[in-house]
Amino acid sequence: IFAGGDASFVRIVGWITWIAAGFLFTSMVSRSHDLAWPRALGASAIQLAALLSLIKLGTF
Repeated sequence: IFAGGDASFVRIVGWITWIAAGFLFTSMVSRSHDLAWPRALGASAIQLAALLSLIKLGTF
């Protein structure tokens, strides 16, 4: 039932999850702040990178 972190299936699901979260977050930022798609993509990319660094900070 549980696969390890080295399994390719787990890595693929992880990347798909981050890509989907990035898309949803970009569309949310774009709609709520009336930004064009490229600006919303940049803003959400910065925020997702900060979130990833906060999550990974405890695992080093």
